[in-house]
Amino acid sequence: MSLLWDRGQPVDQLMLRFTTGRDPELDTRLVPHDALASAAHARMLASIGVLQPSECDALVAQLAAIASEARGGGFVVTAADEDGHTAIENRLTERLGEAGRRIHTGRSRNDQVIAALRLHAREQLVHLVDAVAHVARQLLELAARHRETSMPGYTHTRQAMPSTLGLVLSAHAEGLLSAVPGCRWR
Repeated sequence: MSLLWDRGQPVDQLMLRFTTGRDPELDTRLVPHDALASAAHARMLASIGVLQPSECDALVAQLAAIASEARGGGFVVTAADEDGHTAIENRLTERLGEAGRRIHTGRSRNDQVIAALRLHAREQLVHLVDAVAHVARQLLELAARHRETSMPGYTHTRQAMPSTLGLVLSAHAEGLLSAVPGCRWR
């Protein structure tokens, strides 16, 4: 299979390795997100008559399978695939013929990259918010167990009025939760 940008000239393999770098590994991480965005695109193509409803259904089903396979480590982008978009399109074309080729209709590769990166970033942010909420819950549980444990309070790095470990831990939990939109400290 030739590369998308192949113009029939020999390619310096050292230059190709340098410019490709870890792209296949990184593209593999974006495959589930690219597949999700491609499913939405397929639905749009069907809504304007570029795809038949049956073609759209088949594409969406295959894209869901690709996303699932990628999340499980079974769908891997290789240097021979060139990038994740081509790997997905090749799989769709292999399984669905012409409908697989038309998944690219009406959008650029840059559009695909932006959509996949945004979906990936959103997923990572959701995981981060979950982790912050988990830490805050742990702090609050620890604070409840130590609400009577005395300790010196501090202000401006100097000892001040007496406090409790529970109050200090609760304050840290509140600080974490205040950074998460929609979370309220209770």
